[in-house]
Amino acid sequence: MKNAGPSIHADTDPSHQPPKPSGSLLLRYSGLAARYLTLLGAMVWLGLKADRWMSWQFPLCVWLFPLLALAALMVKVVLDTSKPRS
Repeated sequence: MKNAGPSIHADTDPSHQPPKPSGSLLLRYSGLAARYLTLLGAMVWLGLKADRWMSWQFPLCVWLFPLLALAALMVKVVLDTSKPRS
């Protein structure tokens, strides 16, 4: 005799269990944030080195390098999150 109704033990069936929450999304975004902060820190450090090497009175590279890095990061985020065109 076939059982046409739902199983009494449906909660023990692995195919009917809800997905377990994972921390992979948190790890993904924290890794992304760490990468961006590292890039910005490296650009500030590189700008300081460039300004000292050029002996400028105004710290142009300290401002310019991180701003260019932020602009490039924003372009990358927009391109990665935009819908692909058909």
